Order: sequence, then structure tokens, then C-alpha cells
Amino acid sequence: MVRISRKLVFSLLAGLIFSFSGSSAFVGGTPGSINFGEVEKGETIQREIFITTDFQREFAINPSYSRIRDQRIFEGPNRFEVSEKDISKWIELEQSTVNGSSEITGTLADGSKTTAKGSFTMTVDIPPDAQPGYHFGYVNINPRLIASSQDAPGSLNWGESKIPFQMRVDGNAN
Repeated sequence: MVRISRKLVFSLLAGLIFSFSGSSAFVGGTPGSINFGEVEKGETIQREIFITTDFQREFAINPSYSRIRDQRIFEGPNRFEVSEKDISKWIELEQSTVNGSSEITGTLADGSKTTAKGSFTMTVDIPPDAQPGYHFGYVNINPRLIASSQDAPGSLNWGESKIPFQMRVDGNAN
């Protein structure tokens, strides 16, 4: 009977575990927050959101909107002007594919330049009957692997990336 040392068995098991273990990737957005400022009823606004990442393969971005539930926005001098109206129908977020091995140069709303791996467009359609006051939300980036990038064993963990945004609809908020 062949006797195998414990060290050898442990080394082999550790090698197998680490070869199939998961990894993590950073995916973020620029700008880190968006202030649309004062907006008019009936106005349509677009912003380009640029993707930053340390992931070197192709992946998809499936952005989504979520409400801000942070109670701090309901404090301070403007707390009576914060609207709790659902604005999900105002927000359109374009899906995109990002090539982590290439770079693009983009221009932010303030005119500054940024280097990124990809981008997507956020469109906000303010309805003619929009409730006046401050409106807040998050853009969730939601990265996911696409079929051609799933050839490695193991799993990939994405960190949650959210970009807060705000706007104030013109008018008297009561």
C-alpha cells in the first residue's frame, strides 16, 4: 500500500481549491455623483456615465434606477422641498458592453476629461406635470459577465456600485 504524506495531500487539495476559487473585480462610474440642478417641467436631459474597472475582459452593464432611502436628505433647510414622488418612469438607462482591455476618453458635463473602459447614457424625461421640489435617486451599474468571458473556472464577485443623483424641479413645493 502506498503511503502518502499529509503535507502532499494538503498541498494538492490547497492547489485545487485555489485554482477554482473566485476572484473579485472593481467596477465603478464617473462622475461619482450627478447634480442636474434646477430642471424644467417637460425637459429631457442626458448624461454620459463612464465605466472604470480593473477587470480586463469584456462584460455587460445593465444599469437600473433605485430610490434613495437615506433619511439625511429629509433633514436641513430644504427638507420641506423633498419630493417622495416615484420618478422611475422618468429614468432611462442604456445597456452597454464594456471591453476591459481598451480605453476611451470622455468629456464630463463640467467639461473635464476622463479616461474609462466604456460608457452608457442616462436619459431623464421630466414630465409636464412633474411635482416641484428635490428628487433623488441612484444609478446602479449592475455589471455581469457575458458568455465569451465565462471560460475561466471559479466565480467572480462584483462590488456594488451606485451613483447618486439629484435634481430640483422648478416650482413651489408644498
